[in-house]
Amino acid sequence: MLKRNELIFDLLVDHSTKIGKKVALVDGTEKITYEQLLESVITMGRALLGAGIKPGDRIATLAPPCRGFWICFLACAAIGATWLGLNPRYKRREFAFFIRDAKPKLIFTFSPFDGRNYDGEIEMILKDLNLDKDCKLVQFDDKSFNFTDFSDFLAQHWVLASEQLFHRSMIKVKDTDIAAIVYTSGSTGRPKGSMLSHRSLCRSAKASVGWMGQSLERAAMAFPINHIGSLSAIGMNVLAFGGTVYFMAHFRAADILAIGKKEKITFGGHNETTFQMLLESPQFEIEQMSSLKLLIHGGSKTSAETLRKFLPLNTNVSSVYAQTETCGYVLRSNFDASLEEMTNTIGKPIEGVEARICATDSYQDLGEGKIGELQLRFDWPFSGYLNDEFATKSIFTHDHFLKTGDLCMRRKDGNYEFIDRINNTFKSGGHTIYPTEIETVILEHPNVSMAAIVAVEDEKFGNIGFGFLTAKDDVTIDCSEIYAWLKKELANYKVPKKLKIMDSLPKLANTKIDRQRLLEIAYDDA
Repeated sequence: MLKRNELIFDLLVDHSTKIGKKVALVDGTEKITYEQLLESVITMGRALLGAGIKPGDRIATLAPPCRGFWICFLACAAIGATWLGLNPRYKRREFAFFIRDAKPKLIFTFSPFDGRNYDGEIEMILKDLNLDKDCKLVQFDDKSFNFTDFSDFLAQHWVLASEQLFHRSMIKVKDTDIAAIVYTSGSTGRPKGSMLSHRSLCRSAKASVGWMGQSLERAAMAFPINHIGSLSAIGMNVLAFGGTVYFMAHFRAADILAIGKKEKITFGGHNETTFQMLLESPQFEIEQMSSLKLLIHGGSKTSAETLRKFLPLNTNVSSVYAQTETCGYVLRSNFDASLEEMTNTIGKPIEGVEARICATDSYQDLGEGKIGELQLRFDWPFSGYLNDEFATKSIFTHDHFLKTGDLCMRRKDGNYEFIDRINNTFKSGGHTIYPTEIETVILEHPNVSMAAIVAVEDEKFGNIGFGFLTAKDDVTIDCSEIYAWLKKELANYKVPKKLKIMDSLPKLANTKIDRQRLLEIAYDDA
């Protein structure tokens, strides 16, 4: 088979030739080798072609992490179609937004899942959007997620597309073609569809393999399939390395720990939220994670207290920085970094990445110790936002740096400190407030497990901080205790004017705190 560079399907072809008998995917009791995966992807690709799918058409998969979703993604990549994932946790309103925006030609639904039947919902959405004649639905089986459950679809369509047609379609795919659309989380506004090309995903994965190395031998995928953490940080990185992915339909701490011990998982990626879930699990024992060769943390600040509990693993630990728009990791802390560096910084640019700190109205580097927007230049950024030319033009500078929208500061040691999202900062009484700074101080309180600050309008100050927090298990806290803590640690103007203690904080599907929902709660309580 013809082999080219920087195309996703070619990574699979290469591994099927060199390590074909090696297990590529594990889904429950089912194991699929690289040879078998290639065969399944070709069969699925032919079925898509037989169903009338053309290069550039969009295919959606509504599913938890499972081998069926990965086969769909790779089959789309093979024939030049564009894949996007839909999270089973979405509500009807969210499904409607993504379907309206992406207009897929085909939607695969793993239904029912967790007792919810999606087919009826999706059919109604398609009718409401007048897309029911332009989009086909194919249902999978909740019980096994087995590739043979595609049988009706395959039987009807794969015979209509010969191997020669598949080959002709495959060789027409260019590395600049869009392989996937991954929507931003929408934590501060409307989600935008980030278009990721073959070249960007492949280059990002190869760059990650360069520093992650043997840790990619075995990794568990438990985050939603519509998240860059599943598609790139696990799926593409492990594929580029030639490792094994273990699919988990849910993120359950006990299951993560169990599979880590049983399968000797070598790579783990977490944030403060998922670290806490592991620590609070009755099954938690640090020895269950002893096979890890690399433990990374990112997406939100991880406290020193939390990270210190995982240091006895005596493995490589690294803080990382990534966005959907960067297609994967672009900064990381060194493996010999101190605990202070790992918790207070996002590290340094990886090989091939340039970074600078700029004022929002300038493209000149501000130098060390100055807070400004983190801007990055590298050769694998995303291709732009779907249906949003203005946002696409706005995110790149004239000299091809990506504007991250994050406020950071470069230290003398070369590490970058994450300060906050530009959209999260606010003015209160003329002072600039950085919610992440306040959240960090709250999390240092020994009885607090989670914290978030949002801004609400105020006649006197313009905006005031409204803080939300949760207590650790088996402890009780009150607002006066937190106020006293904050007034001891922060300037008075930084202390939130209002605090609310909750049993839990609302979260997005990617486990990040849902700040939009907190803002609604704040105004309801005002």
